[in-house]
Parts: sequence; C-alpha cells; structure tokens
Amino acid sequence: MAYSPEIQKIHDRTLRQVKKMWGPASNYQCLLCFDPAAGWAWLHRTHPPDDPEGFAAMCRRDHDDYDDVAEQQRLIWADSERRTAHSEIMRKLWTPERRAAQSERARQWSREQWADPAYRALRSERALEQWTDPQHRARISERARQRMLRQWRPVRYVVPPRRNPPDPRRTVPPTDQR
Repeated sequence: MAYSPEIQKIHDRTLRQVKKMWGPASNYQCLLCFDPAAGWAWLHRTHPPDDPEGFAAMCRRDHDDYDDVAEQQRLIWADSERRTAHSEIMRKLWTPERRAAQSERARQWSREQWADPAYRALRSERALEQWTDPQHRARISERARQRMLRQWRPVRYVVPPRRNPPDPRRTVPPTDQR
C-alpha cells in the first residue's frame, strides 16, 4: 500500500518495535484463519501507525485481503478530504459580496423571465396540468408524508427522581378501620 512518506516512516519504526517486542510473526498463527503467519500486518482501520498494539500476525492471503479493504477505505477518506478542501476553496472564493451579487443576478433573471407573457403562460399551464393530475398530487402528498416521517422522532419522557425521600415522622400511620 502506498502511504505518505511520513506515515510510512512511522509505520516502519513501529514495525521494528513490534518485531523486537514479539519476535518474528512466523512464531504465531494468523489472526483470521489460524494458519501459520507470514508477517505483521498493521490494522489500518482501528489503530494509528505508531501503536504497537495495532499490529497482528497474518498469513499473506489474509494480509493482502485486509490491505485491499483498507486501500478502499483510504480512497474514501482521501475523497472526503478532497471534498473538504474543495469546499474550503469555494468558501474562500465565494465571498459575501460575490454571493450577494450572484443572488441579485438570479433575482433579476427570474424577474425578466416572469415578465415574459409566453413564459408565464407556459409555467401556469404546466402547474395547472400537474395539480389537476391525480397521480402527480398523490406523488407530492407521498413525498410530504415521507418527509414528515423522516423528521418525526419519538419523545422520551423520563420521570425525574425524587429529590428527598418522604420523612417517616411526617407520614400518618394507617388507621385500623373495623
């Protein structure tokens, strides 16, 4: 697997510590299939590279399988980092002034479109067709129902504990009624 040079350096240093502490992995069984182990594998998804407890003895086949899964996970993380970096760049580029100008341009375009009688008639006819179509109305109401169900959360009512237990001197003993 390809990692950044810093992570690779930390990984190699920790691997030397693991070999010094526990000896060769061939003295152990594979963590997953209990065959003789071929080497020490870093458990990428659960441990940082500098944690000696994050290494396990694995056979070559299971180590390769684990690395493929870990590589996919690493690609997902890299993609999320790329998206985060992109959103940071866009946040810097889209200053409040630029956002306001773009909003004003969109409002102006909308006003110009709506001022056109042909456009307005077309939109009105489409809206009328949609709202007179029972299937469309059923789809809209189903979407609204689904949205409402997604937003609904059960309410948990917790009875608060009593602050002070009742004073036994103040309670009235039951009367003997015959």
